[in-house]
Amino acid sequence: MLSRRRFLSHISAATAYAWTNKAHAEMPSPLSTVGQNPASSDAETARWKSYGRIVLQHLQDSTIVQDGFTIEQRQYGDCELSFDGRAPQGVPEVQIWSGIKCRDRDSRYVFALRGGNNDDLYLARYGADGAAKFLGIASLDFHPVPGDWYTLRAVTRGNRILIFLNQETTPRINVIDDDAPWTEGGVSLGGGWLPAWQNPRCVTRYSGSIQCGKSCSLRSKPA
Repeated sequence: MLSRRRFLSHISAATAYAWTNKAHAEMPSPLSTVGQNPASSDAETARWKSYGRIVLQHLQDSTIVQDGFTIEQRQYGDCELSFDGRAPQGVPEVQIWSGIKCRDRDSRYVFALRGGNNDDLYLARYGADGAAKFLGIASLDFHPVPGDWYTLRAVTRGNRILIFLNQETTPRINVIDDDAPWTEGGVSLGGGWLPAWQNPRCVTRYSGSIQCGKSCSLRSKPA
């Protein structure tokens, strides 16, 4: 069970990080360096904004993100984000962060695979003016280690958010944000203080239960 002290530490860390990052700039899509699909050219040219003292390194099949995050300037409602991520060997612990329904620096939903002393999946809503909210945490039955690849998948259906790990069909986190202040936003990569390799696989937009379009193509995971 989550203690009150630990709960407050989650909220204070979340809000402090969201409110104190002031640096931002437009940048090309992190997806533009991985194989392009003509059917999804609109997503490949989409603009992104970066925040914090972000360090981005584009590789052939992935992007390394550290000390900040970058948000796609699109508006998804119900959608699904899937990506492969790993912490590079040599870092002290695994911290793989991403986001969905991200409106701007201060208003976004974040989820993370956290190693170190945490060993959990984490979900929260960052928001200004008292809109921050801790949404869920799921302890892991293993210790994430740098160098290993993990697949994270976030699914939104209305106010429900589901977080899946690897190829599992049952979500590790399944919550309803019953007082959600907003319902649409872009996806984000990064958000941790340690470097993480992130290989976006797919962002799918849904209308009800019907798939109506993809914003990027599936991409192979680097060796």
